[in-house]
Amino acid sequence: MSEQTTFDLTENIKLDKEIIYDYPLTTIFTNEIKNDGGIFQVPVTYSIDNNFYYTTDGTTSEFNFTKMHIGKAYHTNIENVSKDNPNMIGELVLQHSSNCYVCFFIEKSTTAQRNILEAVLSKDSANYEIELNNIIPKQDSCIQLKDGRNTIFIFTTPIYVSSNLTKIDSDVSNLFSTNYNKNYIVIPAKNISKRQDDDIYIDCTPTGASEEELNTYNVPINSKMMSEKQQTDLSTMSINFAFFTILSVVGYFLIPTFYKKTVIEMILYLNPGKGDEINKERLKAIKAADMFILILLVMSITTLYTAGAGSNNPTYTSIALVLSLITILSASLINIKKLNTDFIRTIDKSGRIIQLEFPTREVTDSITGKKTQEPIEIPTDLSKVFALFGNALTFIKDNLLAAIAAIVIAVGFTVMGLTMSGIISDNLGYPLGVGISMLTITILALSKLNEHIEKIRNGEVI
Repeated sequence: MSEQTTFDLTENIKLDKEIIYDYPLTTIFTNEIKNDGGIFQVPVTYSIDNNFYYTTDGTTSEFNFTKMHIGKAYHTNIENVSKDNPNMIGELVLQHSSNCYVCFFIEKSTTAQRNILEAVLSKDSANYEIELNNIIPKQDSCIQLKDGRNTIFIFTTPIYVSSNLTKIDSDVSNLFSTNYNKNYIVIPAKNISKRQDDDIYIDCTPTGASEEELNTYNVPINSKMMSEKQQTDLSTMSINFAFFTILSVVGYFLIPTFYKKTVIEMILYLNPGKGDEINKERLKAIKAADMFILILLVMSITTLYTAGAGSNNPTYTSIALVLSLITILSASLINIKKLNTDFIRTIDKSGRIIQLEFPTREVTDSITGKKTQEPIEIPTDLSKVFALFGNALTFIKDNLLAAIAAIVIAVGFTVMGLTMSGIISDNLGYPLGVGISMLTITILALSKLNEHIEKIRNGEVI
């Protein structure tokens, strides 16, 4: 920045100015990036009307974000921020309507992770989902000045990128002139905020443009937004279908095996012997286990559906739907498997076969006098179901509680870091964290349960 005037953040502080910004999720396309002649710029489109609000003297001006520029740091004259700061390698400039430019410094840091800006600069993908709200940190202050006809806002808290990004070659100096007003003002942190959902702004219908002109502006934007929405919907549908297909195939082979190991075999080990009374006790225990598993699944599915409806996040609803279908298919498959004698038997440590049999009773036809055997209906013992809940809580407390806490903390901090660095969005972060935690805990629980069953088989646990 030639003819530099040093900006001092302790001077010219104005408490009657206010800034509110909002840069939600949008898509930018690599083929629209202009990256020649030292320039790096890309157009953007938002579904909301305005992204930046500046209030001064009781009047609020609204600006729409239209283009993003990235280049080497230009405003390098701010005391204790950009002046003589070798880590300040770049500047993100958001061009808005009505000659408004909003600037954020880009600073490399050894503790920062790779964020979406680095990905965009690399241009290694056809398109990028970018939500600037997630990577713009809470601001300490903002410098506002006039540059000819342009209004410039320079935020002083930088966006951090990883140290892998050592320099930015493109330039943003073409956006500014040396004819800027030296009478800058400083807006403090308490007057700068990100727009919240309950912040309401009234849009006015622009004058001076005909309906034909307005349609000229709106049609390409709406068409592009519709195209993006269709692509996103198709992608989501494809991912959900692939997810369901994989889970169905895996479930077909693994769920009956897990059920046999964790339910059938454990109950047979705990109830050795022969005879109708022994088999009745086994079947009561199996029915109680089936009811216990069903209650847990219904609670999980209901929770996911409720979370999806409450947060308007389709990820939860999709997971709930997939889990519902897998539950129905698995229950049908397991009931069919139970008719196979090989599925309902096991071998103890001495090599003796323990076979589950269905008790029957003799029934005589009153007309023909023919005698047949029919299975005896075994009722569900609710006391055994409640006992299973108590046993499960004891098992978790003794074997899993510390590990569950460690998994939740580790996954939570990892997802939080990915979200704060902009690698994943807020909408994806929480479901992803919950999913990874549940999957890891489930695998751990099955592993511990398998160890417990082996101890029962070997007579180490009664």
